[in-house]
Amino acid sequence: MTPEALRHLRRDPVLKRVIREVGPCTLEPVRREPYEALVRAIAHQQVHGRAAEAILGRFLALYPDAPFPAPAQVLESLLKAEAQGVRAAETVQQLHDFLRYGELSMSEFDVADAVGEAVALVRVAKRGSDINVRVGPEIAGCIVSADRVQTTQILVNLITNAFEAIMEQNVPAGIVEITAARRGGNVEISIVDNGTGVPQEDRDRIFDSFFTTKTEGMGLGLAICRSLAEAQGGRIWYEHGAAGRHRFAFTLNLAGG
Repeated sequence: MTPEALRHLRRDPVLKRVIREVGPCTLEPVRREPYEALVRAIAHQQVHGRAAEAILGRFLALYPDAPFPAPAQVLESLLKAEAQGVRAAETVQQLHDFLRYGELSMSEFDVADAVGEAVALVRVAKRGSDINVRVGPEIAGCIVSADRVQTTQILVNLITNAFEAIMEQNVPAGIVEITAARRGGNVEISIVDNGTGVPQEDRDRIFDSFFTTKTEGMGLGLAICRSLAEAQGGRIWYEHGAAGRHRFAFTLNLAGG
């Protein structure tokens, strides 16, 4: 337990007495499998005893200068909450099906097809944006052995994050580049954007469940990406580049590799 956490707990008179009687915490952090960690996080969020109070507190915090939001503000917030709720339900359902039915549906396919589908889906979801998407020519003909649906989901999540990073910061001339590089029996797929990047203090946590640096969202997208990449024998990571080029990358197995 960190000194900051200990000081926070000692402010509570009951916990202060318990800490004094029991002694320091000797528990060590446990590295769980990605699926287990994600399911535990979802379960904790859904059954938290004070969830309603927390939601109300966050809602009121959106309007710090008003005793209570006006009806139009309430309606706007509810519509946004509904949209996020639908997305969250779809995400959790996909994860549930993936975990319940077990094995991935592995096949050989061209990464270019999954990239094209993912870009089209993001374009529809973020219609109205003028972000330029560049797909490297080396992606065409890059045949991998992976789960086509789950690979597309990884791409959709990463491309969506790139779009949102550019849009939230109003970056002029936004660009998202998708490239591939062969590394032995693997292919390394990169999604690069010219947004502001992930703050240094958050880079070790961006793949944790329910952690997000965005103003909206549940913080599940990158956690799911990590689970899906690792389930297919790959890995995923983030690199903060110079001159406004920040990269998420993940690996897949090449067919016959």
